[in-house]
Amino acid sequence: MGAKWDLDKLTNAKNFGADGKVVYKVQGSKIEGEITAEKLQDKSCDIFQMSLEEADAGTPLKFSALSEASIDALKKWADDPHHVILGFQSFAHATDDRYSLAQPGAKDPMEASKLGGSIVDSGPFGAVGKFNQGGSWKGTIDKVPANACTLIHDQDDKPIMVLDVDLGSVFVSDVDLLTTLGGISENSEISAANDRLLGNLYAFMIGIVCNGPPADCEFMDKPFTVCEQPKPAPKPAPEPECKLGSKKIEFKDYLPTKVYDHNDYCPSDRVIVVCRPCHCRLLQ
Repeated sequence: MGAKWDLDKLTNAKNFGADGKVVYKVQGSKIEGEITAEKLQDKSCDIFQMSLEEADAGTPLKFSALSEASIDALKKWADDPHHVILGFQSFAHATDDRYSLAQPGAKDPMEASKLGGSIVDSGPFGAVGKFNQGGSWKGTIDKVPANACTLIHDQDDKPIMVLDVDLGSVFVSDVDLLTTLGGISENSEISAANDRLLGNLYAFMIGIVCNGPPADCEFMDKPFTVCEQPKPAPKPAPEPECKLGSKKIEFKDYLPTKVYDHNDYCPSDRVIVVCRPCHCRLLQ
C-alpha cells in the first residue's frame, strides 16, 4: 500500500540530501515491539511515523500497530520540541481526546488552507493543488482542538490534515493520502500530486525538527522569537526570557531548501531519522 515507495522517496538522495530538493539526508529505522523512551533514544528518532494496521484503519481504535502504552511513550517523547509525530486515522484522538475519532465521508477534492497552501503548494517539490482522496473510506477529523491548525480540508471544510502546535506534530485523517491507493507512485521519484504532498510535508516536518514547532497558527505571516536552549531543548522553556540569546524564526525556516540557514541543531551534515513500528501499512 505504498510502504516501500514512501521510504524509497524519502531516502532518495535526489529528493533529500546534500544535492536534493531538501538539504538533509533521511534514513528510516524500525522499532520492534513496544515503543519506549529508551528505544526512541537508541534509534535517535527525529520523526515518528505512527502508521497503522488494517484493524485501526476505520473509526474505532484497536491499538493493533501501537499499544496505549506506546502512545503514552510517544506523547512524552514529543514533549521535546525537536521531535515530531506523524499520525493517521484516529491516533490523533489517542494522543488528545479533544480530537474526534476519524470518520468516513470526506468530499473530494481535498484542498489546502491558506497556511497549508504555503506548505504543500509552495514547498520544495512543487505545488500539489486540489487532489482526490484515494480509497472508499475517505477519512475526516470532524473536531480538532484550538491548538490545531488545519492544513488540508475537504469540500465541507472538514479537517483532513492538521498541525498540532502543542505537540509540534501532524495528524492526517486517512493514511491513504500517502499510499499507492491514494496516488503515491510506485518508484523512488517524486512526481505525482501525492508524491509532492509527501515530500513537502516531510520538508515542513524537518523544519520543525530543526527549529522547534511554530508558536501558533499565524506563523506564516508573523515571525516569532525563540530562545536558544541547551540541546536537547526542554519544552516548555524553563523561563520566559532568553538566557542564551534568541533568534527570529520565519516561515521560510520550515522549508529547508538549498538556501536554508543551518543552525546548531541541524548542521549541514545532519541526518534526519524517521522511525516507525514494524508490520504496518506505511514505511515498512
